[in-house]
Amino acid sequence: AHDVTEMNQWDYPGEDEVVTTKNLYEVLGVEKDATDAQIKRAYFKLAMVHHPDKRATNPEGSDEIFKQIGYAYQILSDAEKRKVYDLGGEKALEEQQGMANLNLDSLMVNVLMWEPGQKSCFLCVLSIFLLEALIPPLLIAMRLDGTLQWSWFGVTTPLWIPLGIAGLFLLAAPLAIRRNFQAAAEPGADPQLATAARISALACLGTTVFYGCVVAFGVLVCSKLDDPASGWTFQQAAIPYYVVEGLLVLSFMGMPLREAAEGLLTKGGRVATVALLASKLDGSEGIPWVAVLTPLAVVTMVDLAAILWDVRVHRRLKMRGKSKDATLEEEASRYAPFF
Repeated sequence: AHDVTEMNQWDYPGEDEVVTTKNLYEVLGVEKDATDAQIKRAYFKLAMVHHPDKRATNPEGSDEIFKQIGYAYQILSDAEKRKVYDLGGEKALEEQQGMANLNLDSLMVNVLMWEPGQKSCFLCVLSIFLLEALIPPLLIAMRLDGTLQWSWFGVTTPLWIPLGIAGLFLLAAPLAIRRNFQAAAEPGADPQLATAARISALACLGTTVFYGCVVAFGVLVCSKLDDPASGWTFQQAAIPYYVVEGLLVLSFMGMPLREAAEGLLTKGGRVATVALLASKLDGSEGIPWVAVLTPLAVVTMVDLAAILWDVRVHRRLKMRGKSKDATLEEEASRYAPFF
């Protein structure tokens, strides 16, 4: 944990170091529909009162309140975390943070502490994932070279196996959702349980649509490859894929403009590549293979340029943050790593 006597003015403690039962909007004294600018002003106004460096002129300041307002600002100033908090409260944030902490180092430490049987199961699962990543490209290459005469459904069997397993879990999902609604309907139940149940139902519906589109896309493409005389074109077979990408665009709602633009550009590049590839396979002679791959190349170059620009801006802010007349953003950048 941080020693508050050594904290910089713009530092705030991590999410796992603060315990508050108050609504985060109440902590900062703003409404739930407050803008980013209002949240930022509220945080800095309170920080000037409760920060340890300002305590000499503000005896009413509090270390605990300073931690709470820092934590509240950390959540509400992040568009993605704020969205999660608005939907499911602290519990949803804890679940998201738990997933975010699943890095390779912590995973390996946990694996080393497991029993021999657990390690064996983990190695089996890991082997399956590696085989899923290596075998399908190899089978596809052999099929294209003519050294393998399997149908395209047979070639893609390693991909259909996890889809089938996922389908079984999806069939069991309504039972879990039903239990959630029953728990929310019990007398004295937390109101957030009902919200969580509705969110899980919507998530299950969205996942079902997503799953159905992925399966339909695979079936249509494999059938067309096995029988070129099928009654549909590759462009028509790609419609479920377009639907999936369209649904995923909804995830950009509420995101900062730049992140949303980068995400839309990436998806646009993928969709353009699939559309050009489908047209090429349908027999369009006017589309060279260079044009088919151009959208992906453009997206890759733009992503690389954005990363380089972020590094340049961050370094510039970090250098200017050392001057006495630094702005708030420049001062804060001194204490924040790039990644």
